[in-house]
Amino acid sequence: MLTTTLKRILGMGLIALGIVGTLLPIMPGFVFILLGLGMLGIDHPLVRQAENFVKKYKRKLAQQQEV
Repeated sequence: MLTTTLKRILGMGLIALGIVGTLLPIMPGFVFILLGLGMLGIDHPLVRQAENFVKKYKRKLAQQQEV
């Protein structure tokens, strides 16, 4: 129980740090966002939303390349 709560807090913190990193030119934001999503795990709704977004984006790119 404690480890899952700790993982969620750490994952959300890494995602927040990644968002700040995208705004600041000093830090690479994508790295922290990916680490945070990985820390949350596949069962978290935020990770599922990110996965669905990537799938839709990939389909859109594939359709554009066919034209």
